[in-house]
Amino acid sequence: MTQAQDELKQEKLNIEQLSLEQLDQERPKLLEALQQHLLMLNQHFVDRKEVLELAMLCVLLEEPLLLLGPPGTGKSMLCSRVSESLHIPSKLRFDYLMTPFTEPSELFGPIDLHALKEGRFIRRTQGSLAHVQVAFLDEIFKANSAILNALLALLNDRVYYEEGEAKPAQLEVLFAASNELPSDPSLLALSDRFVLKVPVKNTHDSYWDQLLTRGLEIEAQKVSGQKPWQFGPCSYSDLLKLRRFLHLSYAKEAEDPAIRDYFFPPPIMLEFRRLITALEMDLGLYISDRKLIKIYRLIRGLCLIRGRSIVHFQDLDLLRFITQAPNEQELVADYVSRALRELT
Repeated sequence: MTQAQDELKQEKLNIEQLSLEQLDQERPKLLEALQQHLLMLNQHFVDRKEVLELAMLCVLLEEPLLLLGPPGTGKSMLCSRVSESLHIPSKLRFDYLMTPFTEPSELFGPIDLHALKEGRFIRRTQGSLAHVQVAFLDEIFKANSAILNALLALLNDRVYYEEGEAKPAQLEVLFAASNELPSDPSLLALSDRFVLKVPVKNTHDSYWDQLLTRGLEIEAQKVSGQKPWQFGPCSYSDLLKLRRFLHLSYAKEAEDPAIRDYFFPPPIMLEFRRLITALEMDLGLYISDRKLIKIYRLIRGLCLIRGRSIVHFQDLDLLRFITQAPNEQELVADYVSRALRELT
């Protein structure tokens, strides 16, 4: 284990000792830092406010995020800058471009040759996908079946396999990118693990001048080696505290439904349920029990990211990004947006 991993492990242990009351006292300061952080990050992009907000949400809740869009729209840059801005050391980050020829050893570490001579199949996993905090996998659906199975285990159970035995993985956040959603049935299981699938489109039609200005700034930063987005006002430790706050809040809600009614008022819960039912019945989306719980958690987290404790109707706009098939994206987004406009 590296020094960076040791320090993060100790930080997590310290945060796990904090009570809900202690975290609630810190919450205003943490949320203020998070709001300032998002404003700072947004200054280094063009028309990416919503994508940045959702990326931060997924870091907060340890949910994978899939960015969908054509090449050259800055998907990898956005994920990289989010990680850097949260003070996450490079040794705890992992970036890789997937191809049909990518081998498991490229992601999970090479085979230990000394152990192999003794008849043991063990990987040297230090610095691999399984032993970092945040990872970005570009063109994720181009991976072969061996990689896909390993990624499913990683996303479902936070484990990787060694000599047929499940080993705990340290990966908490997986960002991924693809040009489009897959239509191949063999890829649907992996696609389904990404509850949020967020489009990232070209911006030059609407933001010509801003895009050129930002592009020249990026070139200047490359030459000078400057990274003004690095070490923002909010750190990964701050998000760990907010994550702990949410987990303890969920536990309270499970004990007392009245607490859930406070954080997620009944009229908004009724509309949430109506929208989920409509998406299933009218548009044919399949929403499993597991996914429904994840969506609920994401809405609660989004509310917190936006600086509030109590869910508002506009937080239900998260449902625009729960599509499954390529031809559903615009249909679902329009349906949800129209429904929410009628409520406000």
